[in-house]
Amino acid sequence: RPRDQDDGGRPPGHVRRPGPRHPLRLRHQRLGLASYPEALEHSANRRCAGIFEPHELRTLLDITEAGPVLRRMTGLDRRVLYELAASTGFRSTECRTLTWGDVDLSSDPPTATVTAKRAKNRRRHDQPLTASLAALLARYKAARGNVDRSDTVIPGGANVSHAAEVLRADMAHAGIDEHDSAGRARVFHSLRHSFCSNLARAGVHPRDAMELMRHSDIKLTFGTYTDASLLDTHGALEALPKLREPTRERQRATGTFVVNSADSLGVQLGGKEHQAVRCCV
Repeated sequence: RPRDQDDGGRPPGHVRRPGPRHPLRLRHQRLGLASYPEALEHSANRRCAGIFEPHELRTLLDITEAGPVLRRMTGLDRRVLYELAASTGFRSTECRTLTWGDVDLSSDPPTATVTAKRAKNRRRHDQPLTASLAALLARYKAARGNVDRSDTVIPGGANVSHAAEVLRADMAHAGIDEHDSAGRARVFHSLRHSFCSNLARAGVHPRDAMELMRHSDIKLTFGTYTDASLLDTHGALEALPKLREPTRERQRATGTFVVNSADSLGVQLGGKEHQAVRCCV
């Protein structure tokens, strides 16, 4: 409809807002977002979320485990939740719905399966687990006692919908700023961003990183989820082949050096011949 055409008494250029029972607005209400502009800001933060440095993640995990109960989740519950997201790149919904039947700690390597029904791209994916995460899940499962395959890994999985709230509380308890060094807000989705950035920092092949992130476009993996400031660009240049010949000192260390025609060792001047001289060190 043209912008200058009236629509039921609404002024030209009017933008519709979600109704009070719209799923998007209900979700924003659960997150404690008071206004629609604040909800839009929250959605933008997910797309350009900040990241956690490795030492900040270690501090967060250690202090969280010893923390109090929040939203009916113990400190160990929340540590497993955070480490699961930061070590696999799982989204909050995937963490919330993950069951013990989806986790195989006896395989080599251990895996956690995101079923097609629960995956954002509607494709089943078997995510390999790091040794440290597998050990944590084994310890956590033993502490829980008898668990059924249908039980969610995080008990009371619905409480994970408050993950953003409890993460802010745990960050404050651990003395971690709510914004990273670039001024970006740290939200629960920041754990997924940190996972991707750490893959790039570790030199993981782009195709492997794309598969672990379960992206269909490499631009999303390295354009949106990778923090370029963490990349070791200087180290990448140092890995290139050297274009200059070895120095005389290195030649002497190996026992040989090359004398060109300009040297005064009896080689014919102006020629292209070279003489290899063996020297004793």
